[in-house]
Amino acid sequence: MTVAELRSCRPEALEAAGSALLADRGRLARVSLGLRDAAPPTDWCGASGHAARERHQRLRPGVEHLQRRARTVAAALDLAAAALRAAQRALEAALDASDVPGALGALAAAEQADRTLARTLDPHGWDDARHAELSARLEPLRQRLEAEGETTMLVDLDALEAALAADPDLRLLQLDATGDHLRAAVAVGDVASADHVAVLVPGLGTTLAGRLAAGLRDTDRLLDRARVVDAAVDGDVHDTYAGVWFLDYEPPLPGPDVLEAADDERAERGSRELAGLVGLVDDARPDGVHVTVLGHSYGSLVVGMALRQPTGVDDAVVLGSPGLGTDDVGELTLPAGHGYLLEADLDPVGDLGWFGRDPSRLDGLTHLSTDEAVHRGERLEGIRGHTSYDDAGTTSLHNQAAVVAGHPEEAVGTDALGCAP
Repeated sequence: MTVAELRSCRPEALEAAGSALLADRGRLARVSLGLRDAAPPTDWCGASGHAARERHQRLRPGVEHLQRRARTVAAALDLAAAALRAAQRALEAALDASDVPGALGALAAAEQADRTLARTLDPHGWDDARHAELSARLEPLRQRLEAEGETTMLVDLDALEAALAADPDLRLLQLDATGDHLRAAVAVGDVASADHVAVLVPGLGTTLAGRLAAGLRDTDRLLDRARVVDAAVDGDVHDTYAGVWFLDYEPPLPGPDVLEAADDERAERGSRELAGLVGLVDDARPDGVHVTVLGHSYGSLVVGMALRQPTGVDDAVVLGSPGLGTDDVGELTLPAGHGYLLEADLDPVGDLGWFGRDPSRLDGLTHLSTDEAVHRGERLEGIRGHTSYDDAGTTSLHNQAAVVAGHPEEAVGTDALGCAP
């Protein structure tokens, strides 16, 4: 950017555009409320009733997506306007003082503001940009941790860097070093362009050092199974898939922390980060993306609390859940009929009901099987206990994948297509 170009910038025009978008967002909010009040009656059965409900369920999330996108772009326009105005002031002051480095700094700041705004307006590739930005922080972070003797977090950092080095296609989407353990969210596949994005949220006892490598394998396995479901329905894999293994929160750990598993404070903090990330995935795709969040154990509470705010999530799957933080599934910002529960036999966590009612007793969740089954001629294994939901070749994994692929009718033991009583 040249001096003349920076001087010609009009921050007030960006602010006016942002204000116009916020006004549009208000009008969209009224449309969304109207759609909510105009839902087809639940006792309208048959093919026409099902078709009407499915159409209605697609319309409202689309309007809510436009609301979030308007808010995101308006905020970006305001930030860019403020940055350009500050750069203009800094430039004039530097020129008056014959301060060449100061003038160059002002131009650089203006260019950065322009690039940031461009990424918001054309969000394809945002995951690559974020990965580059966060990866650049890893070496300075290591130096700081070594200087401070933070051995626990260094072990987590070792695991993160090893995973990124082993697979150059992974993308680091979130990073936080403010707690006792390093926190991160790592993407498998191209979340900026995929048709289906699955976000996996692990639970009690999870750390980067102890679980990242296995978590990424679980994510790969789930996406592979989703492609199998896709091919079985359509004859080939026509859609694209990506996943995010999300640990941008600190689950309670075995030992003194385990008592905190009965407290939702950690889940509350994690839910804000999860909602932000999922909202970004959805906001960045005006052409539409199918987003599924899957929460295991304490991670299901994080999912439940995140879904108390608009996120753009299309489907949610909870596994061995001690509670969703609510007694009413209707409080979750999900299309009706798009919440799913898996609870294996002999899973003690799934019956705790620590955070609201036991999810297996909540109306509005579709129960999917974890038992042995045969589907399309393939024998699927059953599971028992709390830790096998993602095992290969199981009914549990297949059912999660069916939801991720947007084909819940392929799940075993689902009543998702049944008519409301």
